[in-house]
Amino acid sequence: MIDRLSEFDLDALTVLIDCLETTPTLSNEDVEHRYRAHIRNVFPAMLEDGKSYGEASGGTMSFLNRPDARDYIISIHDDLGANVAILSGAFAEYLDTGEPPAPFYAWRICIILAKGKMRQLELRFLNAWVRHFEHRGVGQRYKILVQRRTKLSATSSLIS
Repeated sequence: MIDRLSEFDLDALTVLIDCLETTPTLSNEDVEHRYRAHIRNVFPAMLEDGKSYGEASGGTMSFLNRPDARDYIISIHDDLGANVAILSGAFAEYLDTGEPPAPFYAWRICIILAKGKMRQLELRFLNAWVRHFEHRGVGQRYKILVQRRTKLSATSSLIS
C-alpha cells in the first residue's frame, strides 16, 4: 500500500524523467551496433565459463542471479526508489549495450504513481519512456505501457 511517496524517491524519478526526456533516442543502427558489440563481449564468458547470459553481462539486472531474487522483487513491489534505481541503471546500460530495459520496472513505477494519485507525473514519465521504447522492446508489457500512456493522455486532456 502506498501511503506517501518520499521526496527523495520523487526527486530520483524526476532525474530519471529528465534524463529520458533529454537523452537523444538511439537509431535502429545504433542499437544494433551496440547490441552486437555487447554480445561479442558477453558470449565468450557464456561459452568458456558456462555462465548464464545474466551472469556474463552483469550490470543492473545481475540481482536476478541471486537465489533470493524472487523475494527481492516482491519486497520492492511498492518501493518507488528501488524501481527507479533499477530502471535508471538499466537505461544507462541500454545506451551502452543497446539492450532495452525490462519493462516491468517502468510498469511498477506507473502503478506506484497511480496509487499515489500522481497522474500528471505518471504521464510525464510514460511520455519520456515511450519516446525511447515504443518501437524498441518486444513483449506485451511494452505494449501495455504505450496503451497506458495513450489512455492517460486522453484523460489528461479532458481534465485540463
